[in-house]
Amino acid sequence: MLLFNSIEKIVVLTETEKAILFGLFELVSYEKNDFLLIEGAVCKYEYFIMDGMARSYYIGDSGEEHTSMFFFDGWWTGNILSFQKQIPSTYYIQTLENSMVLKLNKENYVKMFDQVPKLEKYFRILFQNRVLALEEAMETRQSLTATKRYHHFSSKYVSFIQKIPLKYLASYLNITPSYLSRIRSRKRFA
Repeated sequence: MLLFNSIEKIVVLTETEKAILFGLFELVSYEKNDFLLIEGAVCKYEYFIMDGMARSYYIGDSGEEHTSMFFFDGWWTGNILSFQKQIPSTYYIQTLENSMVLKLNKENYVKMFDQVPKLEKYFRILFQNRVLALEEAMETRQSLTATKRYHHFSSKYVSFIQKIPLKYLASYLNITPSYLSRIRSRKRFA
């Protein structure tokens, strides 16, 4: 199972621990464009994407959507601040294709650490990696040109780049869809 593969990159699980974990998660199928979380709602789950893709975004003052992150197979998503503090989310999480997702509610999240304490190491490293990814994304958006931002992203996520809708990728890169199309066409003819 993809979840166990992800965990076992950091800590080794026994068969008993795998069985415990399996019982704490709920496997849910989402259609393309379904919402895992909406702005103003409290995040009730941490999500692990088994198969599919999602994005997080917020609505700016002008009413425009701003994509802040993408999530792919084997990635966790959710609003950590909302989930931990049980406060309303400031953004949306939406599937970009039909997706199979494991959901972990707050009660089972707490049980998980009680029953499998070694997962604290896994989640500590996971959260460190989330912070690093956010910092890198922020630095990339601030310091690189639009063309370099696209090339950086596309080289990092080769297997996903063609699946992301152009308008969402453009929003993430903070450029217009037409400018992104020009960058992509120049790359093809280079």
